[in-house]
Parts: sequence; structure tokens; C-alpha cells
Amino acid sequence: MSGERAVVQALHGMGGVGKTQLAIEYAHRFAGTYDLVWWIDSEQAGLITEQFATLASELDCVPTRPAVLAELRERGGWLLVFDNAESPDDMRPWLPGPGGHVLITSRERVWAEIAAPIEVDVLARAESVAMLRERVPELTGPGADRLATELGDLPLAIAQAAGFMAETAMPADEYLDLLKSRTRELLAQGAPGSYPQSLAAAVDITISKLADEDPAAAELANLCAFFGPEPIPEFLLTSAPDELSDELTERIADRLAWRQTLARLSHRSLARIDNRGVQFHRLVQAILRDRLTPAEAATTRARTEALLIAADPGSSEEPPIWPRWAQLMPHVLAANLVSPAPVLRGLICESCGYLLARGDARTCHDMARDLYQRWHEQLGGDDDDVLVIAHYLAWSLHYLGRYAEARELEENTLARMRHNLGDDHVIALIVARR
Repeated sequence: MSGERAVVQALHGMGGVGKTQLAIEYAHRFAGTYDLVWWIDSEQAGLITEQFATLASELDCVPTRPAVLAELRERGGWLLVFDNAESPDDMRPWLPGPGGHVLITSRERVWAEIAAPIEVDVLARAESVAMLRERVPELTGPGADRLATELGDLPLAIAQAAGFMAETAMPADEYLDLLKSRTRELLAQGAPGSYPQSLAAAVDITISKLADEDPAAAELANLCAFFGPEPIPEFLLTSAPDELSDELTERIADRLAWRQTLARLSHRSLARIDNRGVQFHRLVQAILRDRLTPAEAATTRARTEALLIAADPGSSEEPPIWPRWAQLMPHVLAANLVSPAPVLRGLICESCGYLLARGDARTCHDMARDLYQRWHEQLGGDDDDVLVIAHYLAWSLHYLGRYAEARELEENTLARMRHNLGDDHVIALIVARR
């Protein structure tokens, strides 16, 4: 509302975050303040000319771009919405200049040269819960909160879940189970009427375009899909370049090419990139994983595990490296903890040591208990990694005040370690000291 100068604003964000819906709501609420409101589908720039010709008929002027732009500048009091635009270069020739307002929606982020960029983020948790419970009245508050957590508060995912549950009378627990095991299939179900496509379709289109433009950037996106939804620090992505494809290895070695690769993930709004690292929405990660064949998924997961192993910060008892452990922990927890690669088990065990060193005995206990049970079944009670995780479980029990349980488990563990490794082995000595 700056007076003489045209106001151009660009709403950008990942697919499904509600950019188009926000533009529709603005146009609806403020329609009375404009003499003309015109909506232009802009995903294919070549089709804007025809839509401007239709606008020319409304303005009663010659159906050419210069004539329409001149008429708009002369009239004033208009709002143009360019929906789902691809790039500033596509939009620049169609901006009328002074006299009205322009609203652009886009998955791309690079709008600062021609517009005031506004990032559209996910819903607040209270909004997600309210939206779910409005559509599914029998849903409890805690149930809605769990569902919103797994959906990452993404508006389109919330709307799809609410619609599907309302239509099928599916309980929240059943939906959550399906969301974990059949994410892409579930989120490919019909989009709500106000959305042009489902979340799965939106992500499929975006990653397909990226793969056509830059296969290495698409490969990087697939790698990131196997980490946690928290920021992925750059040192983790670059920790073992030789384990990656030749193209990505070359990109990492060339700082400019590497930055350009990261920028492509950001430009497509697949990921958010800042000084903490690269961050993907949890549902985008799940859809990317589900797009891969079993062989591709196994290869990609093996590469992420190699990156984790190479990024091992070292002894968890050294406070100076705790910040790096803090960055790594969400991605250790996102790894295949049940049946990890043998070399990854050492990192997982050491991460339990980090949790204890930082005073988080409860998280360590829950993690070590589950791992001990599963690894004991798979590997047997005398496996070295099983004995190490048993030690951390006993240690966490001690910190939680469950001394008898801790002593019984530690004595059993120490006896097995001495039998397997010898009385003087460093690990047996550490356990004996505890």
C-alpha cells in the first residue's frame, strides 16, 4: 500500500504449504478494494500470452502485451495474481509497473530482484490440531497432536489426512500406521478441492524437474531423505565424498559447484538451507524414499551410513566436541538402528555415551534398551557390540536410580566381556571400573 509505486510480493515455499490458498484468501478478503482482480496460471510461461489476451477483452483494449500493460498503468486499482511462477525472468516482462498490486506464488525462492519475497511456512501446531478436529470431530486432542507431528504441520498433508479420515472413518492410529509404511501411496490420495494436486504428486513433479535439470542435485536430495528431518550439517554431507557418485564427489571438491548444487535444492523449495545446514520436511523425505526402487533405496541408505561413519566426532566424553555430536544425533537416530551395518554399530553405541555424558539418561536408556533387545536376538549375547550396548544400558539404569538392575546387567556383561576379550582388554577394564 505504498502509494504511487506498484507493490510486487512473492509468496514462496515448498509444495503443499498453502501459497495459492493464501493468495486466494487475500483476493477474496480485499476484492472490494480493487477495480479489477485477475488470476494468471504461470507454471508454463508460454501460456501467459493467451491469458493476457483474455484480460485485454475485459479491459477493452488491443490483445497484445504492451497494450494490456499500458491500459493497466493508466487505470490503476488492480490486482494481478501470477500463480505457481517458475522464475523472475519469466515474470519480469509481464509486470505492469505503477498503479496496482502484483502477487506471485512460487516454489522458487529467488524473487528479491523484482518482488518482496515472503516465505510461507507450515502451520502452527494449534492451527493443525484445530483443522484436523474440525474435519474429524471424534479425533481427540492428543490424537490430533500426534497426527500433526507426523504430518509436520504441512497444510496440504493436514487437509488430505482430515479428508481421508472423515470419508473412510479411519481411526488416527490406523492412519499413522499407514503413514509410516505407505507414505507416498497414502499421500497420493485425492487432494482437497482447493488444491490442484496431492502432496505426493507435488513432490514427484518437483524432484522430476530437478532430476532433468541437475541429476547430481536430485541424488543429493535422495541422500538427504535418509537423514533426520532436523538440519543436516554440511560436514556430514561432505564427510566421505569418495562414497558418493563421481559427479557429487566432483561437486564437493569444487566449492562453487557445491554451493550451486545446494542452491538448486533451495530454489525448488525442496529444502531450507541456512547456517545450520540443509533441512527437509519429514513428509518430503518419506515421499522421496518411497520413489526409489528397493535396490536404489539400499544403495542410497548405505551411502548415508558411510557419511555418518566418516563424520564420527570421536570420544563422547570430550566436551569440546559435544556441539558436533548434538548436530549428528538426530541423523544417527534416523539411521537403521535395528539392523545397521556392522561398522555403524560402533557409532550408535558411542552416541549412547554422548547422551549419558550430557546427562540425558532417560533417552539413553530407552534407546539402549530397544537396541539391546533387538541386537541380542539378531547377534547373540556374546557379540561385542551387544555387550557394549548392554554396558550403556546398565550405565543408564544406574543414573536412573535402578541400582539392582544396573548391577545385575553389568556383572553379566563384564563376565561375558572377560570371556570374549580377556581381563586386560580396554573395554572390559572400562566396564569393570564403572
